[in-house]
Amino acid sequence: MVTIINDPIPLDGVRYQTTDGIRADTSSRGVDLAGAMIVATYGDGTTESLTWAAFDPYTFGGATGTDIAMSFGFAEHILTTTKLLTSLEVDLRPAGSVFDITTTMEGALDGINTPTSKNGFPFEILSDDAAETGSVTATYSNIVSLTGHPAEGDLFTTILIDFSDLSAGGVLGEIRWNSDIDTLETAGDLVLAPPVVTTNTVVDTDEDFSWATYTDTFEDDVRVLRELTYDNGRLLEVTYEDGIKTQASLTDAQDTQNWEIYVDTFDFDGDRILREITYDDGRQVDTIYEDGSRTSQVTTDLADVFSWVSAAADYDAIGQLNNFTRTYDDGRVLGVTYENGIKTQASLTDTQDAYNWESYVDTFDFDGDRVLREITYDDGSEVII
Repeated sequence: MVTIINDPIPLDGVRYQTTDGIRADTSSRGVDLAGAMIVATYGDGTTESLTWAAFDPYTFGGATGTDIAMSFGFAEHILTTTKLLTSLEVDLRPAGSVFDITTTMEGALDGINTPTSKNGFPFEILSDDAAETGSVTATYSNIVSLTGHPAEGDLFTTILIDFSDLSAGGVLGEIRWNSDIDTLETAGDLVLAPPVVTTNTVVDTDEDFSWATYTDTFEDDVRVLRELTYDNGRLLEVTYEDGIKTQASLTDAQDTQNWEIYVDTFDFDGDRILREITYDDGRQVDTIYEDGSRTSQVTTDLADVFSWVSAAADYDAIGQLNNFTRTYDDGRVLGVTYENGIKTQASLTDTQDAYNWESYVDTFDFDGDRVLREITYDDGSEVII
């Protein structure tokens, strides 16, 4: 005897929704499944991918591969294999159809039923082989709901039938099975459903912490946002992707600090890769990190408060300065190089021809003392000090 196992809460996969719902004639036929995608997996580890096709204009359809043939009219699916079949996956979404697994009548108060879908039934084996023992597991995924209604848990686009726990290790030869299928009222009406959004707010009523309140926002039970208010008025906002922190911003809402906002960006390992700070005086400092260490930093005078436009620095693997560049408002560019964190050379270039010289180049010893200055003037003369 073969035992059938149907997952009672099959909520894995992608969520879809339909606006127009199921057509009035919910008894789908083989011809209605044209376009469905099928993957057959065999005992030797090989797979076959097939596309369901209509066999006639009204009733029958099926799919044929190298080692498998399937057909369906309206009463049963007939499957024949010439190689041991361990699992079969059927995705009805391209056919604009869904599996309907509930036996509850529409409108009943004691079960689940998506409006317009009426009643259905889950996977069952119709062929009878008394010598066969073991179990077959049918897992449904990619839940479907009617727009404006919550997902009930009765409609799904995909079924995965696992035959590997049968006494023979799979199916070889013929097996007949069924699972109720409904076809949509409108072709192409099955689209991705928006996530289910929920929130949870925690308040520090006993003032045990440095924060007053925070609110977590979830999409399909996965946290996507945390908004936290500190006692001193600072606001922290953290965003997540797939439950992993990707960005955090801290805002000085009460103007108690000398900065306006910090924004940290993180990679998918949770390591910070960028920090952007905007100060009250208009400076913006952008710092890039690799493997947790600072590698470069750019400061920009956004408010034109200082005599320079920008300053850029890059660092070696242990955080020591390699190079520093500052661009002034009058076009001068200062470039400084370092070795092992010690300044070795500094050059000042008059890029806008605002002075009577082209460049100053200072050279330093390993104690940081200047040992040479070279000045090049606009007339081509050079002075070495």
